[in-house]
Amino acid sequence: MTAQVRVLVWYRTSEHDRISEAYHQVTDGLAGTAGLLRSELIRSVADQDSYAILSDWQSLAALRAWENGTGHGTPEPLRPFSDHARPGGAFAIYQVT
Repeated sequence: MTAQVRVLVWYRTSEHDRISEAYHQVTDGLAGTAGLLRSELIRSVADQDSYAILSDWQSLAALRAWENGTGHGTPEPLRPFSDHARPGGAFAIYQVT
């Protein structure tokens, strides 16, 4: 059985309405993406300008297929908010155990 993967992408902004709108625009564009199980925008309780998108994928292969496909540009509206200052980078992929 192939293990699911969870992707975390971190964002930083004080423009709370804009990031919410961008998130909804992106998720509307990703509707029906093969292998994408769910996605949600989460916000830090301790740091109100820190956000993350948590997405669950059926498998690493499904995630890689999306990354290498034509639809990968879909998250463009969120790119201005990427938190590249985070140690380790703006995203991480975890395997569900």
